[in-house]
Amino acid sequence: MDPGLRRLNYLDNLKVFLIILVILGHVSVTYGPVGFWYYYERTGGLSSYFLGFFTSFIQTFIIGLFLFVAAYFIPASYSRKGPGAYLLDRLKRLGIPLLAYIFFISPALMYVNEIIVAGSQIGFLNFYYHTIIRRGLFITGPLWFVQALLVFTVTYLVIKGTIENYTVADLKRIKVDLPKNHLVLAFVLMLALASFLVRVWFPIGSTTGNLQLSFVPQYLAMFIIGILASQNLWLDKLGCKKAFLWAGLALAGIPFWPLIIGYGEGFKDMAPIAGGLSWHSLAYSLWEAVVGLGTAVGLIYFFRQRLNFKGSMLKHMANGAYAAFIIHPLVLLPLSYLLREVMLDPLIKFTIVGTLGVPLCFIAGILLKKIPAIKNIL
Repeated sequence: MDPGLRRLNYLDNLKVFLIILVILGHVSVTYGPVGFWYYYERTGGLSSYFLGFFTSFIQTFIIGLFLFVAAYFIPASYSRKGPGAYLLDRLKRLGIPLLAYIFFISPALMYVNEIIVAGSQIGFLNFYYHTIIRRGLFITGPLWFVQALLVFTVTYLVIKGTIENYTVADLKRIKVDLPKNHLVLAFVLMLALASFLVRVWFPIGSTTGNLQLSFVPQYLAMFIIGILASQNLWLDKLGCKKAFLWAGLALAGIPFWPLIIGYGEGFKDMAPIAGGLSWHSLAYSLWEAVVGLGTAVGLIYFFRQRLNFKGSMLKHMANGAYAAFIIHPLVLLPLSYLLREVMLDPLIKFTIVGTLGVPLCFIAGILLKKIPAIKNIL
């Protein structure tokens, strides 16, 4: 059956899990040694290595898997709504939240940070004009994922429309069997090489148009695979042996992370790992591809087999998940500010803010969805 015509509870639950990881990931960036966020408490010690690993690990698969799941439902939604209605729906559900975040939410977060952390007494309108408008700091924050999804979706619609208008081809007729393991291995190696080459010019951490191009090979590949998986029902065909093999390879690859980081001189100098023509960058790209794909395959299989149901709590969480994702910085930053002057190990702060932040984000998202005007968008 067409995936768009049935409710795949396990994918809803998987999206909830991924958003929980996004929330925890940004808490990890707050107290860890790597990543970008509105507010940091950079420290050293063993805790920083744990948080650095957590951030690096979830970064290998989380956004790619998000894009895979989003793409999985595109063909059926497109067929059901038609090109015009589907495009308008995407512009509404992705474009409006993106613009609201860029022009209102992100400036508000930056302003509060300026007042609390920098101790400035500047007025909001003055700050908005001089910092946001004059300096052009229109930041997408975590909604760069929404920006990327919108760009990929529009590109897909353009390509699909062009092919079907000017040729007899139909993208829906492209049938591809679930790739065998040797083809998956070839894909992993090509993805690692593509990431390595892109990072020669766009290292990890650099941004272009609010997008980290260093991860584009993975994100684009997972989006395309999501389309193919939907048209060929790959998720239904994913078997135990394949899932366990790739999940096992991901687990086996995890211990190599400290070796790569160590040879790259740890977090003191991330440049060799972030990009350039260095073996550190090549090794990290390979580690990222193996661990990321293996974890994604393992999670899809696990959720399909064990979490393919919808309880009352999961139903509410899934309903408010997108809203929780959009507003989670508004929840996390105040919690971090409250602990700012408290002398605690960063791992303890991570635990406190994460434990409080996750349920509060979902509660706020669920309540936000009760507002009729917002419900129609999110």
